[in-house]
Amino acid sequence: ILDLLSDLQRSSGMAVLLITHDLNLVRRFADRVAVMEQGVLVEEGRVADVFRAPQHPYTQRLIASQPRRDVIEVEDMACGAAPVVTTHGLRVAYPTPLPGVRGWFKKGEFVAVHNAALQLLPGQTLGVVGESGSGKSTLAQAILGLLSYGGEVAVVGQAWQQPATRNTLANQALRRQVQVVF
Repeated sequence: ILDLLSDLQRSSGMAVLLITHDLNLVRRFADRVAVMEQGVLVEEGRVADVFRAPQHPYTQRLIASQPRRDVIEVEDMACGAAPVVTTHGLRVAYPTPLPGVRGWFKKGEFVAVHNAALQLLPGQTLGVVGESGSGKSTLAQAILGLLSYGGEVAVVGQAWQQPATRNTLANQALRRQVQVVF
């Protein structure tokens, strides 16, 4: 399936957002990598750069825990092209009940994604890695317009009309531009 996606990506210039905890898959398939820890995007950059010299302690621990493999560098197809996906200050929070009488009048919140900023160019693959519960799927759902969010998300240069889950004509047109492969 990944070989098919890779072929389609090369032939059509499509962008791929890969959500996984498999670092070896990211090394093989992605051009760029974003590392999430507890809902925070802690490091982002070219795969070769991040794997060669990880800056964040969490990224260092993740990479140290993986067996080494050789990685073939992929040429950047998107030189000067407009991004397919961009996020800036992306935040996704879920309401939680507050204990006692306070909970009758106010809700708390669990922040699943905090201040995520990324860019995905045509023909690129961005691998998002992190432990289970770190916010990878929530990030993807926000980018796909399946969850409401704070901050900015643009897909092919257009923002979701908030809440992103609304079925407006603009959101319907934008949904035709994105697709999920499980």
